[in-house]
Amino acid sequence: GTGKTQMLEAAYLAWKESGYQVFGTALSGKAAAGLETATGIRSFTISKLMLSLFPELTKAELRNSFPDYVAHRQGAYFEGYRTKAWMKNPLGEALKEMERDFARNKSSEDIKLTNKSIIVVDEAGMVPTKLMLRFLQACDKVGAKLILVGDRLQLPAIEAGGPFVSLCNRLNCQSLTTVVRQREWMLEATNALIQNEPRLALDLYAENDSLRIAASQKAAIAQLVGDYGKLSAADFSTSLALTSTRVEASQINAGVQQRRL
Repeated sequence: GTGKTQMLEAAYLAWKESGYQVFGTALSGKAAAGLETATGIRSFTISKLMLSLFPELTKAELRNSFPDYVAHRQGAYFEGYRTKAWMKNPLGEALKEMERDFARNKSSEDIKLTNKSIIVVDEAGMVPTKLMLRFLQACDKVGAKLILVGDRLQLPAIEAGGPFVSLCNRLNCQSLTTVVRQREWMLEATNALIQNEPRLALDLYAENDSLRIAASQKAAIAQLVGDYGKLSAADFSTSLALTSTRVEASQINAGVQQRRL
């Protein structure tokens, strides 16, 4: 809540006025779409951008990364086993998913970098070392500029390495430190989290009637659904329930829908 998006919007206008071609990218499609909507920077997922920057990445080379896809799909398989949502052929699905990604990304327009190009990587803390190296190589080859934007306190890279934090530590970085999104006690709680004081932050939420603790998972879901039912109709579309499994999400959604009816 420090104004990162507004900062990027202003930077984009300045870059564009100076004759630069600016591209945005993020690991997830939702983050890339959000970056483009909020700032005006034309944005793509990292996988789509990489396939465009490295057109020599053929289907055969893509198959060499099959173990990564297998690991991803096996994770989904075991999660399915745990929740009784079976996947018949996780390895076959992994191969199909990889080929669909290849076809979809290769059908998109190619992106050509020059020394007047800038790539903005949003949520850069989630980018692993090998992928960051490919970005650096692509930019270094033509003299393009790479802008890394992220938060070292948010989600780290899932794959090996943490290049964003490492680069910040070794090369220094510019920081936005004034939180503008929260107000009053929520601002104090946010600053407590930044200072690695979670107990203080939780105490502040509890003191302001914004923390609930239930005796069981079932009781917690019932309480959440009950709280949702007290919202005004205008607040329905802006209220979210977050949970760790699809089964819990289905239970909450069913309860919420019944409450709305």
